[in-house]
Amino acid sequence: PEAGALSPEAGALSPEAGALQVDLSSIVGVTSHVNLTAVSVVFLASFLGVLLLYFAGKQRKIVAPLDTYTAGEAPEDWNMTPEQYHYAYHFYEPFEKMMGPLLDNFSFERWFDYIRGNLARLSGSTGRWLATRGLLPAAAVLAGLLLWGVMR
Repeated sequence: PEAGALSPEAGALSPEAGALQVDLSSIVGVTSHVNLTAVSVVFLASFLGVLLLYFAGKQRKIVAPLDTYTAGEAPEDWNMTPEQYHYAYHFYEPFEKMMGPLLDNFSFERWFDYIRGNLARLSGSTGRWLATRGLLPAAAVLAGLLLWGVMR
C-alpha cells in the first residue's frame, strides 16, 4: 500500500490484518480488546445489587395519582383541596404577575395590522423597484419557475 496520512489505519482495517479473534472470554481486534468475563461479572453484580435493594425495601402499595406528591400529608390540613396542592396549580401565576402590565395594552389585532401594513409597504416598494428597472417580467418568470418546481 502507498504511504500516506492514513496508512496505519488502512493497514489495521485491511483484510490481511486478521481483524477479529473471538472466543468465550474475549473479543480481540486490531485496535481493541474486550474482556467478556469482566463485562459479564459487572453486569451480574449490578443486577444482583438492584435485586437486593428491591427485596430489602418496604412493601409497595398502590396510591392514587394525586397522592404521589403529598408525601403522606393531607392537603386538607392547610384548607386546600388535593388539586390546589398540586405543583401545576397556578403554575404560571408569577409570570402573569410579571408580564401582566406589559400584556394589558397588547393586542394581537393591532400587532397583525402592523405586520400586514409593513409587508404591504415592502411588497409595494419591491414591485416599484422591479418595475423601474424593467425586471418585473423576469421576476414573474422566476417566481413561476420556483412555484412550478415546488408543485411538481
